[in-house]
Amino acid sequence: MLSSTVCCFVVHVAMRPSASQRLKEKTNPKENETWRKAGNCEFLRANIWCFCVDQGCSVCEDKMWDTRSLEKMVNRTSLSTQRVLHTHILELGEQLCPRSSPNARTDDHLKLATNLVNLQPATGREQPDAPSMEEFKQLAEKEKRAALRLQEESLQASFQEALRARDRLEAEMRRELQVELQAQFRARCEGLRAQMEAEKVQAVGEACRKLQEQLHKEAEETREKIIHTVREETQECVRRCVQDAERSIREECDMKAEREKRALQDRHEEEKSELQNRMQQLRDSLEQACRERIQYEAEFKKVQASYRRFVDLTDSSLHSDYLLKLRRLGREPGLMDTATQTDEITS
Repeated sequence: MLSSTVCCFVVHVAMRPSASQRLKEKTNPKENETWRKAGNCEFLRANIWCFCVDQGCSVCEDKMWDTRSLEKMVNRTSLSTQRVLHTHILELGEQLCPRSSPNARTDDHLKLATNLVNLQPATGREQPDAPSMEEFKQLAEKEKRAALRLQEESLQASFQEALRARDRLEAEMRRELQVELQAQFRARCEGLRAQMEAEKVQAVGEACRKLQEQLHKEAEETREKIIHTVREETQECVRRCVQDAERSIREECDMKAEREKRALQDRHEEEKSELQNRMQQLRDSLEQACRERIQYEAEFKKVQASYRRFVDLTDSSLHSDYLLKLRRLGREPGLMDTATQTDEITS
């Protein structure tokens, strides 16, 4: 089974030379080259097509179909192969067989393939080349004429169909143009009618606006006169009311200030007497504290002198220094005197 790609092989079939000609080729290659250039050896081109469902696949375009088996078979003969890309298949097919019905194309391809198979020489047998070439040329010419005839008929049918389609299209375009022009005419009439209505409304509105401006102006003048009269009367009344209010408020404020002044003086006198009494109490307390301090210091000096005499007369193990410092007596904790007594008592 063939691959699912679409490939085309162009096979060049050369006319098989005779035995004498092959011997000449081996013995005299230059003469053989001259004979070939002169056109004594004819070539025939046959197209073998292979079709599949997968049109335009990447395998045909990139990798090409594997033709090694065909090349091995062809290389044993005088055939030469040429690979054709996928993009050239359609062009070669159009050149070989013009557009026609699918059945006709299939029949032509089957006939061509059958004829080519029948024309191929069997392996190991000697066949004459000239009749095969003539038959192949006649068959190719016949197929060419049939293909050209089919192509001409198809083109004529397509041309007639195109003419009919053009006529239908022109008639349709004329109808569409007529409808479009009628729609434009109606739209233009509607626009003009709307413009006239707008201009009429604008004129009426302008007249109403002018009349309203005149009425507003007269009403504004009358209102200004009334406002001016009322304003003068109001200002005079307000001026009198303000003067009366200022007079009454001034008197009330003076009386209130006098009362506050007296109350403040009384409060200051009371605070002053309280502070004087407190100062007198503090002075008395200070004098009493000073007297007590002098008395305590005198008593401490006496005790200190007595303790020194005791130290001089007794053993040192019985001594203590708690009497060498002034005792904290007769004061608040924050007013205690912590200084050390340093007076020297001479005996």
